[in-house]
Amino acid sequence: MKLFIIILIAILVGSTLYFLFKNKFNKRNRIILSILFIVILIIIGIYTFMQDGNNKKDADIIASFLRGESVECGDLTINQQNFTFINGTLSFVGKKDTKFFGKTIPIEQCY
Repeated sequence: MKLFIIILIAILVGSTLYFLFKNKFNKRNRIILSILFIVILIIIGIYTFMQDGNNKKDADIIASFLRGESVECGDLTINQQNFTFINGTLSFVGKKDTKFFGKTIPIEQCY
């Protein structure tokens, strides 16, 4: 659905730009601008797709942790007895009175 909305917005912006500049550029320049615009849209689409995948991974890891399951992050096992999840930074922080106190593990290490 997100990709469909992005494509609609791109078509709207592209057609608006076309009608604004159609008499100010020659045919060669319009083709070059169109190709650049399409390349930018493809890059945006790929980035959005990759971010959706990372967001899904993050949500799965967070859900597992909050259910009380252990999560493997590199060579560490993250669990609720030793770590607290910080939503703002998407990281796990070692609890006080544990050997992990003060240690911060970004969620990206758990992929």
